[in-house]
Amino acid sequence: MLVRIVMGMLVIGLLSTPAFAAEAIKIGSMNALSGPFGVLGVDQSKATKLAVDHINKDGGILGRKVEILIRDDETSPATAARVGRKLILEDKVNFIVGVNGSPAAMSVSELASRFKIPFLSSGGAMVEAMTGKDCNRYTFRINHLGAQFYRADAAYVASNFPDVKTIAGINPDYSFGREMWEGFLGELKKRKPDIKLVADVFVPMTEKDYTNYISAVIDKKPDLVYSVFWSGSGVAFIKQAKPYGLFDKTRFFLAAAAVGTSLIVMEKDMARMWGSEPYVFELDNPMNKRFVADFMKENGKPPHSFCAHSYGTIMILKQAIEKAKSVDSDKVVAALEGGTFDAPWGKTLVRKGDHQAMGKIFIGEAKPNPRYPFWTLSDLKVIPAEEVSVPENQTGCVMK
Repeated sequence: MLVRIVMGMLVIGLLSTPAFAAEAIKIGSMNALSGPFGVLGVDQSKATKLAVDHINKDGGILGRKVEILIRDDETSPATAARVGRKLILEDKVNFIVGVNGSPAAMSVSELASRFKIPFLSSGGAMVEAMTGKDCNRYTFRINHLGAQFYRADAAYVASNFPDVKTIAGINPDYSFGREMWEGFLGELKKRKPDIKLVADVFVPMTEKDYTNYISAVIDKKPDLVYSVFWSGSGVAFIKQAKPYGLFDKTRFFLAAAAVGTSLIVMEKDMARMWGSEPYVFELDNPMNKRFVADFMKENGKPPHSFCAHSYGTIMILKQAIEKAKSVDSDKVVAALEGGTFDAPWGKTLVRKGDHQAMGKIFIGEAKPNPRYPFWTLSDLKVIPAEEVSVPENQTGCVMK
């Protein structure tokens, strides 16, 4: 009798498990799983795995199982290049996704071009060159471009804070931090020509003690401070700035998807500020509802925007493969170019001219929310990507 029951359970299990073709579709996923950005990369990897689990549960792609190979890029260009080469040459992946930080992502973009392996950047690399002067046929950026954020941020500040006369910046000292600050300042000056810059502070990437830099900014008494400290560095910055009263003495704007992670990690210890995000977890569409419900079930917290981009990138890739009816690199590239795809943040166009995805931007004020144990962005202003994006013919991208 026991044998019959066990055999019956096995039959039921086999019937409920999709039957896949022998050869799996391999996707290499690279994110920071260690170091100061590990808090971000671990969550991104969980979201990536969840997307693959959903796809396989639904029957795979073209009847084939999807296999995800998760690796640590350490937010390092050298590590990303080494790990990327191994994924391509030894693990024989069909595609690469993720990669945290602009320098690391640019090194993988070079590999994608050299080996003709599609790379869908979803780890937060926002440097303009990726879809600008250094664009290539095999690299796509699914997360937002930095310019989309700083243009939206400047428009919001000029419109909502007419009393702001002086401004300061405190940012990480690398390409993304400088590009974002300089871009924001330039756009703000177009709208408020009389704005006065009182502090222009850049913090070395290796620095863990921000207190001297924070004091230097506070001493200048700016009406508004703009920053793009993200992931672990963003959380550390907020924790160190709170005792100095930075958030009580000025308006603080934490830009470019940096505020979302801090909201969830800091919970009730969060500080008052404004921020810009490419995603909020309460968006009402079928894909997002499934994603959020299962992510919360597995992790006990909602996904932030970096998780949404990780999950959504896998789903966009799935739709492109199905559109191409193939995993052939060139056919999938052609399917991605100019296509509109479903994602947790809504319908998303991937531009043909520069391979930049076009998604909305949400800007609001961080406030306590009685529905959750953490703060959320409230009084949201939603800005379409088309309003703040550089036209395709002005990006400097010459596809090769």
